[in-house]
Amino acid sequence: MVRYVRGAKARMIKLAEFVSQLSINCKKKLSQDVSTRWNSTYVMLESALQYKVALSQYGLVDKNVGSLTDEEWAKIHKICQFLKPFYDITVLFSGSQYPTSNLYFHGVYKIQSLISMELQDESSILYETAFEMNEKFKKYWENYSLILSFAVILDPRYKLKFVEYVFRKIYPTNYSEKVRHIYKKMEELYLDYCRISSISSTSVTSCPRVINEDHDEAMDDIDEFESIFCQNDSQNETKSQLDLYLEESKMDARVKLDVLSFWRSNKSKYSILSIMARDILSMPITTVASESSFSIGSQIISKYRGSITPDNAEALLCTRGWLYGYKGKVIRGIWIETLFIFGDEESDSEDSIGDVEKLVLRLQTPD
Repeated sequence: MVRYVRGAKARMIKLAEFVSQLSINCKKKLSQDVSTRWNSTYVMLESALQYKVALSQYGLVDKNVGSLTDEEWAKIHKICQFLKPFYDITVLFSGSQYPTSNLYFHGVYKIQSLISMELQDESSILYETAFEMNEKFKKYWENYSLILSFAVILDPRYKLKFVEYVFRKIYPTNYSEKVRHIYKKMEELYLDYCRISSISSTSVTSCPRVINEDHDEAMDDIDEFESIFCQNDSQNETKSQLDLYLEESKMDARVKLDVLSFWRSNKSKYSILSIMARDILSMPITTVASESSFSIGSQIISKYRGSITPDNAEALLCTRGWLYGYKGKVIRGIWIETLFIFGDEESDSEDSIGDVEKLVLRLQTPD
């Protein structure tokens, strides 16, 4: 229906008249899905819901397209509800102005929860889709990233408890084994940092024993207190910074926190662990801007540059990430200012030679 209306200027003007008559106040354009942008279907359905009444009225006067039934609109609404978290999570993961590695577990777990919810109702219109998605999810979740699992543990709002909470729901029979595996690998990484830093994580301090020649039995309690205190203090100091951090109470998960600032301010307390946290938390989940994640239109390489050696492909990815990965991409937006404006769709056509191909060309050209 959206494609049909956008196919002729007269139809667009007619729909704009309905928008005006119905006093629909919406600042989003009526988008059309694009084959090279996987998120465009959600964007189209979401915008169509904004103009539901106007589209229904248009369908009554144009028999070539007709109107959607209430049941069909209800299905569109349900599909939008299902797709929106996927859209939001992808945008969140693709952020470049904040740490994203500690968001990995949250996003993946939310996706799993959404899929599981749809699988509970076999009569759902999304059941078959959710079933196929779940099969793929299980395949890739089995190969979850250990290093990104460390990231959520190094977020003081979650720590290892959140990993255990998630695995308990996903793997109710063997979650403890998986949690132990993650902790063991994280401990190995921490010990590597200790060796690199040439700092012992198990330094032990001993309390000096003062000998009082003029012994007073009344001081026996003081001696006992000092002995117990010194012993407990020594036991704490023999623990690694990782264990001490995990044993401390976690922060409120609902509090907004800059995790990198947290570790920067606790550098004196966790001298080695803070360096490890900095290295892990500063890694982006993806170096690709969100719009590039959604669109393959500008990433298509021409037939003349369809073959790239592995070395050049690696150089291409790294160099593009260094040059453009953190700046993102300014996307041209078309907004409805007054009544209703149908702007041109965002261009998804291939460039003759884009920035990517020019870079590949320079890499493959001998000096």
